[in-house]
Amino acid sequence: MIMIVIFTLITRQDSPKKLTQTSINSVFKQTYVPDHILLIKDYYCQYPHDIHSLETDIPNHIPLTYLKNSRTIGYSGTLNTGVSFILDNFSYDPKNIYISMITDHFKWSENHIKNCLHYIRKNKDVIISETIYNNNCKIQNNVNTLIINDILTCQQNVYPSNICIRLSSLLEAGLFDESLHTLIIEDLYMRLSEINAKIVTTNTPTVYQYADYGIDSYSEIEKLSIQKFFQKYQYNMTFSQKQAFQKFNCLTDKKNVIPINNIKDYNYKRIAFNLVIGIISNKAEQLNYLIDDIWLIKSFPFIESLKILILANGDEYSLINLSAKTNENGLPCEVISQSQQEKDALNGGFGIRFNRGCKVVSIAKARTMLQRYLYEFVKNSKNTIVWILDDDMRLNVEKTEKYLSTLPQFKNQGVDVLIGTFEGASPNPSTSGIRVQLVDLLYNLKWLNSMDNNSPLPDRYVENRNLRMNFPDYYYDLSRMHTAHLEAVYWLTPNCKGETVGQSKEYLFSNLIKLFIGSSILRPLIVDLPINPLDEAEDSVNRGGNTFVLNSKTLKMTPNAIITISGREIRRSDMLWALINRYYYNFKIKKVNFPVIHNRCVFSEAKMSVKKTIEEIQGSSIHAALKDFFKKQCDNKKANLIFDNNMITTICITANQYLSKRLSSFQLNFYRIQGLCKALKQIDTENNLEYFLNELSSFYVDNVLNSIKNRVHELSCDQITNFLNELKPQIDSYASSKIDIKFMNS
Repeated sequence: MIMIVIFTLITRQDSPKKLTQTSINSVFKQTYVPDHILLIKDYYCQYPHDIHSLETDIPNHIPLTYLKNSRTIGYSGTLNTGVSFILDNFSYDPKNIYISMITDHFKWSENHIKNCLHYIRKNKDVIISETIYNNNCKIQNNVNTLIINDILTCQQNVYPSNICIRLSSLLEAGLFDESLHTLIIEDLYMRLSEINAKIVTTNTPTVYQYADYGIDSYSEIEKLSIQKFFQKYQYNMTFSQKQAFQKFNCLTDKKNVIPINNIKDYNYKRIAFNLVIGIISNKAEQLNYLIDDIWLIKSFPFIESLKILILANGDEYSLINLSAKTNENGLPCEVISQSQQEKDALNGGFGIRFNRGCKVVSIAKARTMLQRYLYEFVKNSKNTIVWILDDDMRLNVEKTEKYLSTLPQFKNQGVDVLIGTFEGASPNPSTSGIRVQLVDLLYNLKWLNSMDNNSPLPDRYVENRNLRMNFPDYYYDLSRMHTAHLEAVYWLTPNCKGETVGQSKEYLFSNLIKLFIGSSILRPLIVDLPINPLDEAEDSVNRGGNTFVLNSKTLKMTPNAIITISGREIRRSDMLWALINRYYYNFKIKKVNFPVIHNRCVFSEAKMSVKKTIEEIQGSSIHAALKDFFKKQCDNKKANLIFDNNMITTICITANQYLSKRLSSFQLNFYRIQGLCKALKQIDTENNLEYFLNELSSFYVDNVLNSIKNRVHELSCDQITNFLNELKPQIDSYASSKIDIKFMNS
């Protein structure tokens, strides 16, 4: 017989101690006691008594863990803290784990868990126990199955305290939606129905609601939650269900209007300057789009001269042809050949000698070489600014003219490096942002299918902007800033005036494959230009593929430091470059919303990358640990980059903590994506998603998850120690290096 493990989550909210003790007492008096109890306190618990005193009521033979909500403030975040803890700290198969919950206003009869176990052994995913209101013995639930109509019309009385749920089903449903402050369980049941979870209601009342749980009126935040629920699920509702829901919740169609940030020309004196754009590229086909946009910069009145320097890292022949064509048309453009790179690498031109070879090199090596060549290219030039761009970027010319004109002002204020931002696709690997887009795909398809194909697609820009304003990382599955965005929906908007529902579907189906390479077709990055850039720029070391170098010394002094794990160079070397310049050399580095368009194109088979996923989790963990260390140890003073044993231990521990947190988030997203595949297959009646879902399902299988987890954990303290000990010699060798090269256009 399969061993079933039952956890009970007891949430501590803002209720008197007496209520919490009553709930706890009903748990440890069970005839079948849970295998483990988690007592979880929410952030805003205000009662002054000691929470630990509640633990004294629990018998020693019942394992107990005390936690504090580490996610979003509120009930959903509190429960999800417990679920995440179970997944991270217990090695049981999630299919064999069941989670029961109890809150301050409820208690269980002695046979509650035993009764749930009866249905668990019948292989049910969710057990809903009948509930009695203590004052008048009224049975709240009296049905044998969950009726979605009753959920949608608020006639089904469901509470966390009367459900017991299989962990794997809860994970596939996406946990509890942290953006909601009411209708939390109703929302969960809707998502459980989407993955075809097996739900049963018991015939025996075992849950007692012994305190007044009624609501006379909703708070403003609860009203917003009701509105979100309705926006998300109204396309599951019939006309009469919509009316019943709106009547029950006193819901109107009124929407919050958010002012749009319309930016006029900046009121700064325009100072002319020379601009050199540095690009690494392995494919002229992609770079050609960016070159076309760069041509338009030449006409900006404050650009005295414009030149392009390309580091070849792949198809050199096509790049040389593109460069020649660009020069012939009047825009100076030069390619650094791979043979030149090989010669300089062997001669120590980039610090420690290495064999560049003829293959495509890592982004860290390529960026180091490009920056070294850019320094040589501009070192004798006056009034020159360097702009380093990835080759898959495009420019919004109107925005670009506005923000480029401010760069001399930043330089005059002593800023050495200015980090820009992105629009369109995220710079992260596809696996770091696909969950939220699959949530969008599911609910957008339900919305589109509820309308006539020939009708114009409504513009839901205001709802989307609201999501962006509330959650800056709205596009990112692994955000450390917030987790309440993960089940929120970002709605499709028309690509052009008059676009119909049918055209929107066609666009969606034909571009879905781009999700595998990290495109953001459902949840694009959108950036508002700052109203006052000089005031709104912030200290940052989060560098990516859009960087303005205002002080060329930063190019000469610092390489992109390389961390090698099991023979692989991991990601985030750009951020390490910024960290070193900030803390070792005390250069002034700022970040501001000056965006370029990240234009991911499909030139070969679109596949998600296990390798990039692993390198991203490892690299971001080390970067975050080093940032914490330098900020604490070296803020306002120069770091010497000589690490003693205590320093190394601190960095290793912190890096491991960040790695564990990121891997935990990745695992939760992985299970949710498995559930979303099921939900999407259920609504794909015309097989428009067949190829996409087959490819997606083949990646999101348990053996891939286990492989990623094992390989991520290859990052060891010994490897971090070696990197830290080699960091200063690596930097000093680069800073003292020399290159003998002549350029055509310098």
